[in-house]
Amino acid sequence: DDVYRSIGRRGDRGLLQAREVFLQGCGLWSASAAPLLWQGQAQWRVLETGFGLGLNFLVTWQAWLADVPRPAQLHFHAIEAWPVMASDIRQSVAAWPELHDLADQLAQAWQGGLQPGRNVLSFAGGCVQLHLYVGEVRPMLACVPTPVDSVYLDGFSPSVNPEMWHLDTLQAVTALARRGTRVATWCVRKSVRDDLARCGFEVHRAAGVPPKIHRLEAVLQNLII
Repeated sequence: DDVYRSIGRRGDRGLLQAREVFLQGCGLWSASAAPLLWQGQAQWRVLETGFGLGLNFLVTWQAWLADVPRPAQLHFHAIEAWPVMASDIRQSVAAWPELHDLADQLAQAWQGGLQPGRNVLSFAGGCVQLHLYVGEVRPMLACVPTPVDSVYLDGFSPSVNPEMWHLDTLQAVTALARRGTRVATWCVRKSVRDDLARCGFEVHRAAGVPPKIHRLEAVLQNLII
């Protein structure tokens, strides 16, 4: 019964949220064909605090494939305490044919079984690697290598899953970042904004994906952790 993404009048808004909240918020997607932040880099490392159904990973992988001056290596680090089934991954993208092939590849790799701790799934001849950490968020953050270039803060709401949004968790995320690392999330709660600022991020709200009025973008400016 968990809600993984927003439902609007026109149906599931998950794909729009993935692109406009997370990828656009981290400078990895643009409707105007503006240059993306990862262009010209040898590798790019994304961290997601809640993998869920894997949509943000699939859309990031899709964006990587579509961008000719993309980095040679994409490393996607994601944490998930309760992994879904492979069939759930396929079912979750049924409305978006452009993701079917990538979802099939992910589901096939997923079916091999996931162990507690770090699992590495490789795609695109090893150029795209999903590092999936199965466990609670704070212990798993300690296993992620540094630095990360983009962060998707994506867990169920602070009222439902406060551990994902606690200051200690945000500090652990910050410890993995570098100056210039970008954070994106749909959550604009004042406590989250204030705690990110305490961690050294410059934070601002941007237009959200309905039914959310706002989304959050933040850039690490001061390494104070």
